[in-house]
Amino acid sequence: YQLITYPRSDCRYLPMDHYSRREAVIQAIGQHQPELASVVQGANLGLRSKAWNDRKVEAHHAIIPTEKNTGADRLTLTEKQLYSLIARQYLLQFYPPYRYADRRIELEIAGGRFVANERENLE
Repeated sequence: YQLITYPRSDCRYLPMDHYSRREAVIQAIGQHQPELASVVQGANLGLRSKAWNDRKVEAHHAIIPTEKNTGADRLTLTEKQLYSLIARQYLLQFYPPYRYADRRIELEIAGGRFVANERENLE
């Protein structure tokens, strides 16, 4: 269906020339994945993650969605799920890094050791 780039590599980087096509790719994702509409809307196309790096692209770049706007209606359930995983990973490139604070408390009570861990989402 040509909705994703051809999987020829395990490379995790993208060439800078693809960065200029980000708006069309995100629009296609929004058409194919209505459940990602809020994620598409919240994407900041001015951000550029470290995935965009010509020097780290091998013979082939990472697998990403294409700008193609048709064909998603013919996908099987498994194909839709795979497309969704690829689309989500692509959209993450246009969000700030996940920030969190980890906390750990260790207590000795009556000869027993008790440990509590917490992760607070900051951004």
